[in-house]
Amino acid sequence: MICFDLLAMGENEKLIPEKTALVIIDLQKGISAMDTKPLPSSEIIRNASTLANKFREKNMKVFPYMLTQHLRLR
Repeated sequence: MICFDLLAMGENEKLIPEKTALVIIDLQKGISAMDTKPLPSSEIIRNASTLANKFREKNMKVFPYMLTQHLRLR
């Protein structure tokens, strides 16, 4: 699992706001009822919201993307 903490970035780890965006994929209303692992869905949603707010505070782009159809693997 990869955890990204915008607040804990070191001096040598800098994001370039003009070249950085956050894409949040498929955190629709229905996910809150799912049993997600290793984190509960409420924590996933809260973390995504916090990270999006931090990006917006720094005038960085945030793109929420909702899939309307799930792909079927054959």
